Amino acid sequence: MLDDVVVAYVTGRDRGAPYREFLTAWNLDDGKVLWSLEAMPGNGHAGVEHSVAALQVQDDWYVAFLAPLPEDQSGELVSEFRVVAAATGDFADDALEARTLAAQRPRTCDSGDAFCITGILESSSAKHDETFSYVPGDSEFAVEAAEGAPDVDGAAYLGAGVALTDDDWVRYGADGELRWTRSFAGIFGPDTASYAGFSWNEPEDEEARLIGAGRGWHPFGDPGAHTEPLTDGRVVGLDRESGRTIWAVDGARQCTGGPLVHDGIAILCVFRSGTVTSDWTGEYATNFRYDGVDLDLVGVDIVSGEKRWTVALRGDAAAAADPWDERPDLISGERLVVSIDGLAHTVEPQTGTTARIGSEAVLLCSAPKRDVELDYGGAVADYPAAEGMRFCSPTGEVVSDGSMSVGTMDLLGVDLDEPLALLVNGSISVYLPQE
Repeated sequence: MLDDVVVAYVTGRDRGAPYREFLTAWNLDDGKVLWSLEAMPGNGHAGVEHSVAALQVQDDWYVAFLAPLPEDQSGELVSEFRVVAAATGDFADDALEARTLAAQRPRTCDSGDAFCITGILESSSAKHDETFSYVPGDSEFAVEAAEGAPDVDGAAYLGAGVALTDDDWVRYGADGELRWTRSFAGIFGPDTASYAGFSWNEPEDEEARLIGAGRGWHPFGDPGAHTEPLTDGRVVGLDRESGRTIWAVDGARQCTGGPLVHDGIAILCVFRSGTVTSDWTGEYATNFRYDGVDLDLVGVDIVSGEKRWTVALRGDAAAAADPWDERPDLISGERLVVSIDGLAHTVEPQTGTTARIGSEAVLLCSAPKRDVELDYGGAVADYPAAEGMRFCSPTGEVVSDGSMSVGTMDLLGVDLDEPLALLVNGSISVYLPQE
């Protein structure tokens, strides 16, 4: 939300065609569309996210995005870096049209006074990503730093300095140098594979570990019931220089609805027993059932791997449901929100102290997970839809007539003196401070 303008990424399509992504601006007062420009997702994009990189220069707001090349020049990974005025959609600098690159989506630099973009310029001979900064009107990029591992053998960059090869080797790099390479199964254990899902987190603390979460891969067969163990996950803390495993928690997965790392503590769902059974149609899984579940919520120090606290979740699998289970996941913010014995509780990340949320509260929970087939520079790729929310009761049931309260916003860590825009129930809802 930029003064009296709301800007977000949205998807749209012609009947029967793949989705295309657009950067769109609306007037805050009446909701009318001010402008809409086609955009590209960027490399290593995990989902269709809606938040936008924005920068204020004097009294004017600007937004940065990746635009597709003209059809006669289109390529799956290459796009144009564009900066436009938030109020009008006008280009801030026409000279930037020549800045084509394979990059991640732009972001606002940590300094807050420039846009940053990480990738490889098409005109560059570099074999690794670089981070460039740009201030509207400058016409030139400034090189900030070399990033991640060198671009060797076409490995897919996953973020946090981690890249993954087609044959499941994990590579980690920093400052443009390859630091180490290990097999996925060598990190997470036999019978694990990236196909089953994974996540990585690189805390800002230089002494902290590279945190990874992986689990077993159990291929689907013919249509019918499909059962998997819930105990085959593993979360590790790796030395960033050597890739050596410093600590590991077996049976652990990243919990749903919240971050893997929260204020120096890895938040893990650790299964002692349990299975998940779904009905496989031959194309997708549905009707998830959880049996024999016994799990704990555990807080682990990201440097030492020391277990700081444990909260018994017992047979309540809601905190660690299968990623493709369409049940609503409670969404955490500044405080963790988890289901204990079927009721929502807050958990303090440093101590594990729990508090039950009142039965009349309205919480935010995830919308059903779905894939968006997105036209990506002439190619078509599947992206998981992201950031969609619904209102839920503390028992995890969807509430059709719910509304945000001050308490709900407090759980998210929202600044109550600032406007808030959320994608809720399929539409953008805007909340303004009371005054």
